[in-house]
Amino acid sequence: MGLPPSLPPSLPLPLPQDGNSPTVPITVRQLEALVRISESLAKMRLRAEVTQEDVREAIRLFQASTGVALAAGEQQGAAFPSSFPPTFP
Repeated sequence: MGLPPSLPPSLPLPLPQDGNSPTVPITVRQLEALVRISESLAKMRLRAEVTQEDVREAIRLFQASTGVALAAGEQQGAAFPSSFPPTFP
């Protein structure tokens, strides 16, 4: 299984009002997760190949889950304490 070659190389994100285009850093691990999710969606639909629909849904799920995680972290005041990293004797 693999991704269709005709997909755009970037994630579709809404542009901010000030006209600057956003850049979203993505790790190799996150990219691999998108591939695995896309492949799983194709398998759930009993297809041997991943379609653009599968990839778009994987991206939607990824954006929704990272948005929820970011919001939860902000609500809990997730930030590294001033003593980070900890020192050990």
